[in-house]
Amino acid sequence: MRNKYFWEAHEYLELVWRVSDSKPRQFLQAMIQICAFRIKKKQKLLQAKRRLKISIQTILKKYCPLDNKSYLGVTSKEIKNWIK
Repeated sequence: MRNKYFWEAHEYLELVWRVSDSKPRQFLQAMIQICAFRIKKKQKLLQAKRRLKISIQTILKKYCPLDNKSYLGVTSKEIKNWIK
C-alpha cells in the first residue's frame, strides 16, 4: 500500500483476512476498504468513496483506535493520508 499498489494490496489482504480472527481481522477489513477507497478515488466515484470512508472510520474507531500510534506496522498518520 505504501507504494500505491492498492489493487494488489486489496487482493493480498483479502487472502490474509479470510484466515485471520478477532482484532487483526477487523483491522485487515479496514485496510481492504482503504484499498477500495483509493481505487474509487482514482475512478472518481465520489459516492462509493464517501461510503467507504465512513465504514473505515467506524471499524477503526470501534476495533483499532490508533490515536497517533501504529498497529501491525501501519501508523495513524498513514491511514489519515490514505483516506483524504
